Amino acid sequence: SQSQSQSQRQNILINIQSNAKKINPDEAKKKLNILFIDDDKDLKISKILKKMGWINTSRISDVSNLEQAQVTKADILFVDIQGVGKSMQFSDEGLGLALAIKGRYPEKRIIIYSSQEDGKRFHDALRRADYSLSKTSEPIRFEEAILNALSK
Repeated sequence: SQSQSQSQRQNILINIQSNAKKINPDEAKKKLNILFIDDDKDLKISKILKKMGWINTSRISDVSNLEQAQVTKADILFVDIQGVGKSMQFSDEGLGLALAIKGRYPEKRIIIYSSQEDGKRFHDALRRADYSLSKTSEPIRFEEAILNALSK
């Protein structure tokens, strides 16, 4: 019957709402520390996210050790696949670095991104990361990646 299917939909909505973690983007923007690990000095997305209200956004070109202040302070880390992880001599560069950070700090959210569309699709880092996206994605996609990673 129609009323039965309507109540089923309402139950599904209630379940979805109660299971979803409540994320207030405005609060998140002020409180969270976002770190881009990218050797591209002209990377504009970190500046764009700042303008979008993510005020604690910064970029470093690489990580020399996992206890580095920027890493320990960051809540969400965007890790480029290429050109980073070299300081710690990871053979898989950014993928190795992302895996090491997630291993040491499982509570941190790791978002892997790259301008390279092909690559190691089955690398363990891609499975352990909280999200991944293309470096050429629109800025709003980066914000969506943050919110998606937070809801995990």
